[in-house]
Amino acid sequence: MKVCLAAALAAAFTATAMSQDSPAELLRELQAQRELLEEQRKELKQMAETQESMAGAMDSAWLVLCGALVMFMHAGFAMLETGCCRAKNASNVLMKNLVNVSVGTLGWWIFGWAFAYGSQAGSFIGTDGFFGLGFYSKDASGNIVPVACEDGNCQSTMLSWFFQWAFCTAGATIVSGCVAERVKSPTYAVFAFCMTSFIYPVIVAWTWGGGWLASIFGVGYMDFAGSGVVHFTGGVCGLAGTVILGPRKGRFENPEEFEYHNIPLIVLGTFALWFGWYGFNPGSTLSMHDKEMGALAAQVAMNTTLSAATCGISVFLLKFVLTRKYDVGALCNGILSGLVSITAGCGNMECGSAVLTGFIGAFFYQAASSLLVRLKIDDPVDASAVHGACGVWGLLATALFDWGKGFDHYHGWSGFGCMTGDDGACSKGIGGSAIAAQLVMIVAIIAWAGTLSTLSFLALRFSGLLRIDDHTEKIGYDMHSHSPPKAYAFSGQDPKLEAPAPKRLAFGAVVFGYDNFVKRSRDPRNLAWYHVKAIMDPWRAAGGQSAETPVTPTTPYAPPKPRSTSEPETALKRTTLAPPPRPSPSATKLANEHVEWAERCSVQPARPGEPCSLTIFMAEVGLDDALLARWCSWMDRRLTAERPNFAGGSQFKASTIDFSENAISVKGMKALCDLLEKHRVRCEVLRLSGNHIGNEGLRRLAKYLASSSQAPVQELLLTKNRFSMEGVIWLLGCLALHPAYPVWNASTERFVPLWLRLENSRATLEAHRALAETCERLCFAVCLGERTDEESCGPRKCVNAACSDQLKHNCVAHLSATAWKGEATLPPPAIHARSFFSTQGLPELKASNASAAGRREEPQLLYEDEDMAVVLKPSGWSCTPQPEGVDPSWVWLAPAARRVRAGKLLAQESAAPLQGWLLLQFGHDPACDVCRDQTLDRGLVHRLDVETSGPMLVGKTYKGYEHARNQILLGVLKDYVALVHGGFAPERVRGECHLAIDTSTYLETGKVCVDAGGQAASTVWEVLAEYQSPETRERFSLLHCRMVTLRTHQLRAHMKHLGHPLVGDGLYAPGSIPDFCPRLFLHKIRIGFFNLRGEACFLRCPLQAAPDLWRALGRLKKVGGMALMGCGAPGR
Repeated sequence: MKVCLAAALAAAFTATAMSQDSPAELLRELQAQRELLEEQRKELKQMAETQESMAGAMDSAWLVLCGALVMFMHAGFAMLETGCCRAKNASNVLMKNLVNVSVGTLGWWIFGWAFAYGSQAGSFIGTDGFFGLGFYSKDASGNIVPVACEDGNCQSTMLSWFFQWAFCTAGATIVSGCVAERVKSPTYAVFAFCMTSFIYPVIVAWTWGGGWLASIFGVGYMDFAGSGVVHFTGGVCGLAGTVILGPRKGRFENPEEFEYHNIPLIVLGTFALWFGWYGFNPGSTLSMHDKEMGALAAQVAMNTTLSAATCGISVFLLKFVLTRKYDVGALCNGILSGLVSITAGCGNMECGSAVLTGFIGAFFYQAASSLLVRLKIDDPVDASAVHGACGVWGLLATALFDWGKGFDHYHGWSGFGCMTGDDGACSKGIGGSAIAAQLVMIVAIIAWAGTLSTLSFLALRFSGLLRIDDHTEKIGYDMHSHSPPKAYAFSGQDPKLEAPAPKRLAFGAVVFGYDNFVKRSRDPRNLAWYHVKAIMDPWRAAGGQSAETPVTPTTPYAPPKPRSTSEPETALKRTTLAPPPRPSPSATKLANEHVEWAERCSVQPARPGEPCSLTIFMAEVGLDDALLARWCSWMDRRLTAERPNFAGGSQFKASTIDFSENAISVKGMKALCDLLEKHRVRCEVLRLSGNHIGNEGLRRLAKYLASSSQAPVQELLLTKNRFSMEGVIWLLGCLALHPAYPVWNASTERFVPLWLRLENSRATLEAHRALAETCERLCFAVCLGERTDEESCGPRKCVNAACSDQLKHNCVAHLSATAWKGEATLPPPAIHARSFFSTQGLPELKASNASAAGRREEPQLLYEDEDMAVVLKPSGWSCTPQPEGVDPSWVWLAPAARRVRAGKLLAQESAAPLQGWLLLQFGHDPACDVCRDQTLDRGLVHRLDVETSGPMLVGKTYKGYEHARNQILLGVLKDYVALVHGGFAPERVRGECHLAIDTSTYLETGKVCVDAGGQAASTVWEVLAEYQSPETRERFSLLHCRMVTLRTHQLRAHMKHLGHPLVGDGLYAPGSIPDFCPRLFLHKIRIGFFNLRGEACFLRCPLQAAPDLWRALGRLKKVGGMALMGCGAPGR
């Protein structure tokens, strides 16, 4: 400005001298020039201020944008973690990520920022700025103005707070992935607050806050964007957490159950993280006000991209070399590993070094991931390998690949230049000091973050606040603690159940919620009692899944009827069959491995669409459990090589499988049954005589028999073994619930029980009496006929009409009388029916005076343990979900007040809510938590109509509720006694009804109808007794009914359609209610289930438990049916 003024004055004097102007004019001219120069000076100053303001605005916009990108990375973390975990914990994982950001924000605002960037005390920790204090000041006029950053890099401290907040919460989210699926959510929130308010901020104070690491060894650390400060810190804390928590239950025993549940979410989360990383790394330039900063941000972005791509493809190829499989999850983790590896050195490397950093980072990740598995450290998302191991490598690579002045000088924080000394020249020989500084930083982070996080997690663990209980872990955090209890609203198995019905159910039934399942079957009997695996097999989890074909909802259902002998036989269509294929080369090679085994085991390849023929004769070859396991492994490979290329039915059919006279015990039986079940082998004769098979082996054999909807075996020879009657009862109970036993014999058109030989086992006469009691309790029968002549029972026929014809669904096996050391008699033909009318062996039922008092019957407890109960529901009680008039405050009532409240329920005119009675009965007990939960119907797992009586299974605790709900969905015994109008012809005393039911009109009319377009429904019935009214001479039939499916009003609709409506059914048969029956004549008489101790519980609830129905039958006259055989039905 002074130079310009002098030049102007010189020009003015020259002009004056030339023009010979007067002194006054000269002064005026000078004054004008001075004013002009002053205005130019002000304009230049304003332009400088505007340029500075624009640069500050550009920096602010840059940091806000990059901070928002870093914050968006939380969406990627949430999607990635959710996809890596199991579906039953998806809601909890998402919630945990949201809580992490929210709690972390408060921790950073209250303490974190102050500890990280406050005024340093001893270069260790900040001391001011708590609760956002100091972010504002006042000018001379008293106006509030923002405080600029101390280093002058931003216009407002609040801007720096926002940008660093995004980094802080991102570091805490890393821990969330490490401890997923087993940490308590409130506990994790506490740790997230501790990490964001103290653990992480102190490390920031040492580094980015200008603490002691910033100048160590005269060089200081180098971590441009946070490989160490953010990622390595999060990885160390996460590793400490997952080690102290321990692995998820079954993680390393059944690893296939813990595979990623949603690959698309993982990929989407990876892309979101990669996208957000362009705010994480380029944003760490902290400014964008000149071309040098722009060039640095561009270099950072390029290095970030190259390292991520290189590491991702390197891990992907490495995984393929190791497994020969394409692993999308490994590719995603490889990309993230490359991003973490380059984060520290993205500002001081050239592009070639970035590629090399990503390539080496792939090996760091793969080595760390494999080491975690070897040490059985369960990290669901591999966060400690990605962020921990690659964070260490990123810090080391920063010093190793620094490119300052063509690698001759150290680059560090100096942009594109080099670190200079006091003389301004580039410093040399400090590369070793730089590496040492990085090593010290690594050790410091391990010592600080590792120690504090370990102490925090240990304190929480010893206080019992760290890990969820086994039950919650089993059923999933979503079902236990979230509403709604599932993250996905797809049609399928109800995620409330950890039973999550297996992918392939035993008898071809797929469960879709409580009242819906879709079936696929060629034989109507295959629809019945598909719940054997849930009821009779507590060991199902150890044996693998059934090999049944998956069922789709679109599968048509058209059950065939047995051909009548009077119908003309349809002429067979002549077709040309293709010749059977030759054995495959691989099968021939396997046969040559064990010639002696191959000679005894033949496999005939099948034509397309047909099962292979199989013959196994391994009798008297000295097989013990170990040798049999080797044989099963060899046979498994051979059958796999010959497996037919079709999905339906059995894959192999054998006429005889003979393993008699060996030394097979329980381990051998498990290996053999696993083989037969895996390859869906059916055989006519299975010989296992003369072995060491005990009760456990017999139970495993029962599981094999229950693994298919078809009959796997027609003759089972088990003579001279070591099992007792306990194992026999297990086997017979399984057969009693199996849909294919007894087997339909097409040639004789009769049902034939399984031929079962048990001679010379530990079955004694006392055991025979136990068998009779079991038949009485479980309501099935066996045939004890001897093969003395051609007219007696045999493997392919049963001459006992009472067992094989009239009671076709109850007689399940022939037992030779020689199995019993003593005289054996045939069980009475109506043994199954007697239990419907006998109270022997039942809990004492309370005497009812309800009629005298003008009140309804009160529910009674038939069974109770710590977790479950069985309640007898009388008529007049409603099972409607969330009924009105049930007050949760009833749990606080005194015992006397509870009795008064129960009395009001009994006396009210409308249907009383059963939930209210359960709340009064169990709600006051602190252990009965589910009874206080209205959303779970206070423990009810199934329903009965208001007028229907019978036993109901109830959960008292969440654990018991889940267990009971699981069994109800897979199917429990659903046996009813019903009285219907009309009599049945002799050929119709038993039958099956497979008519679809349309429930779409139920909400409008309260009724359902039989419609071919409705849901498949199946009911099996048999006539127990026939009655006649003495007054009107009208005929009635007492039926024993089994509901295979659970449709609304299924039995009532089926009987109405068959022309035999239920007595007292005013809904489906209005105007035909007789005087002798006060209500709907339908009573549930039996329920069977397993309690949590694995004990089988079968509870009968005979007709006497419904005294109004019992008295109604007593007014009728018995005129026929099995009642005349002594089944004990009432009547005159």
